Amino acid sequence: MPTNENETDKLNAADYTGIQALYNQTGGPDWLNKENWDVSSDTPPSAQEVATWHGITVEGSRVTEIKLNNNNLTGTIPSELGGLSSLQHLNLINNSLTGTIPSELGGLSSLTKLRLHNNDLTGTIPTELSELANLQILGLSANALTGTIPSQLGNLSSLTGLFLHQNELTGTIPPELGNLTSLRNLWLKDNRLTGGIPPSVEALSANKQLENPPYVEVQIEDVDAVVEYDENSTRDHSIRVDIGENFGDINDNITSYSASGLPDGLTIDPITGVISGTPTRSAAANFADSNKIVTITASDDAGGSVTDKFNITVSFFNSSARLYFTNASDYKTLKDINNRYWNFTNIRVTDRYHGSVPLDINVNRMLNGVTAENGCIPDLQR
Repeated sequence: MPTNENETDKLNAADYTGIQALYNQTGGPDWLNKENWDVSSDTPPSAQEVATWHGITVEGSRVTEIKLNNNNLTGTIPSELGGLSSLQHLNLINNSLTGTIPSELGGLSSLTKLRLHNNDLTGTIPTELSELANLQILGLSANALTGTIPSQLGNLSSLTGLFLHQNELTGTIPPELGNLTSLRNLWLKDNRLTGGIPPSVEALSANKQLENPPYVEVQIEDVDAVVEYDENSTRDHSIRVDIGENFGDINDNITSYSASGLPDGLTIDPITGVISGTPTRSAAANFADSNKIVTITASDDAGGSVTDKFNITVSFFNSSARLYFTNASDYKTLKDINNRYWNFTNIRVTDRYHGSVPLDINVNRMLNGVTAENGCIPDLQR
């Protein structure tokens, strides 16, 4: 039989280790309210004493609730909390916690509510949280979490509230979330999610907040334009680029497109995202043989937006100074020579119909010692 204090009155050792680590690792001395907290002992104090500590609920010898929201907790969440197997509610909302969510929290077999909203947590959502069979509320919103939403969360059959909004989550919405038929709230808004809304999720009767901003589905390719100016020319030099196909939105609610940096003579249709027009002669002095960086913004009806950039290169010439495409065989010979001073990477290929070859003027400018005339290279100076 125990001689001094009855051992059965002491707090469970694993529980004490967990809350002791929580105090020491999250700046306990600077908490706004730390009433009665004393973790100086190496051995567990009595459960009755711990029950008086601010934010702690004890039943028997086990900690069942930790509610330290709005209490100036800093530092990281200790992995030792994963040892509190009787913990039912962990509420650390509105603090300044950093670091990642410990995967050990997946061992809290009795947990029904995990609330970590409004902190500065980073990293990914641990897949181990899907092992919390009794979990009803999972609140991780308003942090800086990245990565994808684990499809395994669809196994949390008791879940009534899933709050992952206001993070930096990417990827698609897992269709497995459609298995959560007990959900009353599904909040995934204000992340960086892509793709569409799975039909299984769409079918949920829960209050769904899924608004995410537009995203770049395919990067806009650079555009090369060669424009001839001749009063008697009937050649069409207009440009048409449909950039609307390069953007997506899981809510399919992009409403407008805008562009900055377009060469003179080009405009963008704000509804369809089609850039069209003919570069004007006045642009020649500024943009001939140089890149013009164009910034496109796609916006949705919820105020979300995304931008992408691409280059439009305009080369101007007149009929008295015709431009020729370099002979494909000659150009291949140049590349086979493999002169270490030549850089073919930056030579613009302006006509794929002629065998993906550049203009003479670009060969002459970019390859030292080479003279291309009328589409041919009569002499290679090495």
